Amino acid sequence: PKVCIGTEITLEALSENIKDYLWLNDAGIIGNTNPIKITINENSVYRIQVEDNNGCQSEGQLVVDVQQKPSLELPELSLCTGETKQLVPLIETDDQVNGKYLWFKDRQPLSDTANSILISTAGDYKSVYKLNGCIVADSVSVVVHPLPDKEPKKSVIYCNENALAILDAGPADHYFWPQLNETGQYVK
Repeated sequence: PKVCIGTEITLEALSENIKDYLWLNDAGIIGNTNPIKITINENSVYRIQVEDNNGCQSEGQLVVDVQQKPSLELPELSLCTGETKQLVPLIETDDQVNGKYLWFKDRQPLSDTANSILISTAGDYKSVYKLNGCIVADSVSVVVHPLPDKEPKKSVIYCNENALAILDAGPADHYFWPQLNETGQYVK
């Protein structure tokens, strides 16, 4: 079987009336109990030699193919009200084709199993990626920011027959204030 590197597995011989067990791998003897727990860190052939109560002996083997664990990272993401963005995980793996995705929002499963999802609402999003016995996951909190207020919050103050406008458009990164000429048309 394919097993993710660092996975602990249990090997068990399913024979009756066995009195002696001997588990071996490429490096030698690894134990004499049944079942036996081992941590998989490299490709190996695991063999078992058993002897039953009648003195009969038997042998079996299991080939374990170790898979490197992929990495997954969800990038930070924020939206403005009414905006939709694609959330694409950053995956590092040798096999970009056979992995499976699961998506969650606020701990609830989403029906989407594609390698990315469209986000338009705030919440805690999680991606789980499964490949050859390896499972990795990452989460990101998505915030939706309100749009800046377009209307000025303060009115015009008159000073010495000249109009002085004091305008507060609220917090924003950039402001555009159109200017009018003497005839009341916008100046470009």
